[in-house]
Amino acid sequence: MKGRPGDSESIPAILRNVQHFLKNVSLTGENQEKKESLKAYLQKHVAGKPEAFLKIVSIARYLSFADEKDLLAYILTLAGTGGVLESIRISAAESAGEETAEQIFENIAPLPTGTPYEHYPPLVERLMTQLMCKVNEETAGQIMAGNHHGIPDESKWPERERFIAMGRDIDAYLKDYHARKGDELEMCRRENRLWYETVITSEVVAFVRDNPEVLGGVRKGKEIFVTKFPFDASAYLKETDPLLKRFYACHCGFVRSSIVEASASVPGLWCMCSGGFNKHLFDVIFEKQTKVRVLESVLNGDSRCRFAITIP
Repeated sequence: MKGRPGDSESIPAILRNVQHFLKNVSLTGENQEKKESLKAYLQKHVAGKPEAFLKIVSIARYLSFADEKDLLAYILTLAGTGGVLESIRISAAESAGEETAEQIFENIAPLPTGTPYEHYPPLVERLMTQLMCKVNEETAGQIMAGNHHGIPDESKWPERERFIAMGRDIDAYLKDYHARKGDELEMCRRENRLWYETVITSEVVAFVRDNPEVLGGVRKGKEIFVTKFPFDASAYLKETDPLLKRFYACHCGFVRSSIVEASASVPGLWCMCSGGFNKHLFDVIFEKQTKVRVLESVLNGDSRCRFAITIP
């Protein structure tokens, strides 16, 4: 940690958090046992507690150091739920007015920071029911398809510059982007690093290189077709059970547990949020807001999530 700029002041607090974590969570045994131990710790010692986010960061850094990739993936997915519901609330007010947004979000509030993400599906189901009761399908899609993970446009400016340098040839750009992502995955594989929350194997690299819609896109007419990269790509490629395959495909900490636990029935409309995540790149490179459609969704029983993004 001493090698991380700006971390010197937080080192004592993070070490205390890690020591407490290790006293209460066993990192021996099967992965599922360790994951259940982690969830119990989060619910008892982190959720809603002071400095909950710092505790999550502390655990994530230690799990990275200890090379506990499965547990680290869980923590990173949990962290990815932060701020999303608040952003959807703002989008609802902008699209439908403050009064309607108030009705859509009646009795809806983010769970305490650090709550295991398996607790979210019933809340999301209620939100989607209230959303669909208050606005039409087009407005609901518009509300959900925002940049709800708060990705800065500036992070995509190098891609816009590359697109412009390629003469705004979208077909050439998509081919180039897909090839670069394949190279990025290959580097993660060689260095034994997670790619975001995902363990990368040679099979995963080959899967992406053979599928230009995955971490890329294919233009057909005025639309770009994009297939979501599976959350646990290695397990996804090996799995033959349709239900588990859908579970391994899903990235969303808010709903993925509902696929196997049947804790809630969340409509595919929720996946417009993922559509918004995928279209953000194209919003930036085209310098205009694009539109997105959900073509396939694991919440609707499909084995993958697939989107069509309209070129402005």
